[in-house]
Amino acid sequence: MDRINVTKYRYLVFLLTLPISLLPLNLNADEPDPSYARFLEASPPQDDIACAYTMTHSSADSGVRVERFSPERRWRLISVDGSEPSESELVDYEAEADERMSRRNSPTDLEFLSKVKSGTVKVDRENAETIEFVFVPEMGEDIPDEMAQKMSGRLTVAKDSMRPMKSMISLNEPASPMTGVKIRRLEQEAIFVKDHATGATLVKSMNFEVHGRAFVVKRISQQEKVAFSEFDCKLVEAQPIGP
Repeated sequence: MDRINVTKYRYLVFLLTLPISLLPLNLNADEPDPSYARFLEASPPQDDIACAYTMTHSSADSGVRVERFSPERRWRLISVDGSEPSESELVDYEAEADERMSRRNSPTDLEFLSKVKSGTVKVDRENAETIEFVFVPEMGEDIPDEMAQKMSGRLTVAKDSMRPMKSMISLNEPASPMTGVKIRRLEQEAIFVKDHATGATLVKSMNFEVHGRAFVVKRISQQEKVAFSEFDCKLVEAQPIGP
């Protein structure tokens, strides 16, 4: 079986199905914490930024795949498990173009983080350099209440610029998202960096980890990482919304 078929869009299986999105972090929150309100004000939309970048996906069971995206050439497969992709891998890759475009994350798209449930944000820690917020994630209708109620979120921002530095969504205690499945640990982490060419906030990496059991005997253990690098970003004219 070709390596590309083994890894055929399995990455971030849970991450891509969980309706987890964070910025602009619920602008309608009632009486937001003053520090959190400052963070919202410092987090404008980034629809006027276009980037070329390299995306590296890795997991224990699927190996490593490196892709390059540019607004002009779109997606290209660069390597699979450290080797140049084979002809059949390239053919399969091109055949999946539509699905690939619909499911890829972008380093300028911060909406994969978690929506904050109104009125739940508070400052947990603060020092001279950072502020750490904790909040209750708004998980969406697809996540059972029994599991959603056991999730929590943490957001670390730079105190001087109020830029996001790190975000974490995690499961506080074991939960069952469906009959026969018990999730013991679930964590989603994102690290952010500043693009000095445009001033935009970019996603540097996303890590996802889940552990549990299905029907008692089958072990669930998955670790996924997506890293963005080799950024080439520029300001573009924002596209109008609506007619």
